[in-house]
Amino acid sequence: TFLEARINLTFDYYVRTTSDLLLAVNIPPSSGFDRPIFNEGEIENRGIEIALNTVPIENDNFQWNLGFNLSRNRNEVLRILSDRDFGPPLDAVFTGSVIQEGSPLGAFFGYQTNGVYATQEEADADLPNGTLFPKEAGEYRYVDVNGDGELNEDDRTIIGDPNPDFIYGITSTFKYKNFSLDVAFQGVQGNDIFWTNARLIYPGGVDARGVHQDRFDNRWTPENPNAEYPRFNINSDENIVNDRLIFDGSFLRLRNIVLAYDIPSTLLEKIKIQRLRVYASATNLLTFTDYPGWNPDVNTTGQNSVNQGVDRNGYPLAKSFQFGINLTF
Repeated sequence: TFLEARINLTFDYYVRTTSDLLLAVNIPPSSGFDRPIFNEGEIENRGIEIALNTVPIENDNFQWNLGFNLSRNRNEVLRILSDRDFGPPLDAVFTGSVIQEGSPLGAFFGYQTNGVYATQEEADADLPNGTLFPKEAGEYRYVDVNGDGELNEDDRTIIGDPNPDFIYGITSTFKYKNFSLDVAFQGVQGNDIFWTNARLIYPGGVDARGVHQDRFDNRWTPENPNAEYPRFNINSDENIVNDRLIFDGSFLRLRNIVLAYDIPSTLLEKIKIQRLRVYASATNLLTFTDYPGWNPDVNTTGQNSVNQGVDRNGYPLAKSFQFGINLTF
């Protein structure tokens, strides 16, 4: 406590190692089994939690108190028992998350890009590859991460981390005479989101509906060879997980705000009412973010601890408004 107990601070530091994790393991199809569950490996979580609260500042007509909390967690896969990296895919096509030693749990795993081929001559002059990437004008230019002079599956690397640098919240309660204002903010900083809807084309040649406008307007065409995004065609490599599908999911949201007024008791005594409170509230009123999808606070896979931070057809977060009366006789 500080300033004669007007400010209260709580600080926690923790280190926790979890072993014998239950995970699905990739094994050869010739075994006759499909991803059996084993007790695999160890994970360490290390972090801090801070809570700061003030004793209400008040006088005859005014009262105000403020609360702030912050949490920072780092997790790392210390050991896996398999002889290869593994991770449950999102489905048969959308593989994006990985478990590997020395990396955060569920980190995004894929290819790095370096622009778009402007011309066919530029594509032909690039590094050789197999059938993974169509080397054609209007397609992504991929990075030879391991420097072996070829583009193949060995060039996949960590391209994002769904785990945030920190999360925080701010609460404020303000009272003046019979009026009160309660405000709550929620914030997340430094997390990545794998936004599958950023593709112009879905695997299997299904054309995307509701494509993000910026990606459609700035796609490659013969008239726009220096485009930021690839061409729109059913033979595209858009089903390949790459860093152009990874976005910053940081945000600050006004989660809740409530404005209320208590009718003076002198007016209520005549009608034998102890308390009459009129209020209006709003939920999810404002969100400040650079994430281009519907909602940066998204996780399509639910409680799956491996496939975190995935936005696949995520539904927009609704705003809600309420008006009400609290009556006590």
